[in-house]
Amino acid sequence: GPSQPKEKLEVSMEDWRKSIPAAPRELGFWRQFILTTPGVALALRLGLKGQELKASPGAILLTMMPTLWGPLLLYLFVGYPLGMQLHRISADG
Repeated sequence: GPSQPKEKLEVSMEDWRKSIPAAPRELGFWRQFILTTPGVALALRLGLKGQELKASPGAILLTMMPTLWGPLLLYLFVGYPLGMQLHRISADG
């Protein structure tokens, strides 16, 4: 079948790389680390308790996943957008 020349493919990949926005500094490593640390600590405790109770690995995993991802997702989908809106309001006023 027809294929693109290598130069055209490289240019498209470069354009694609340039089109990806840089992550805002508010979502840096340390903020994510701080947001996920309580969930990790709780997940570890839940895992140990689950092992003591002889729970299945699937049950332990289902219990641990929300504690690991909950705080970070809450921040990404609620806290960050709300903070951006409040910043825009304060900048306009």
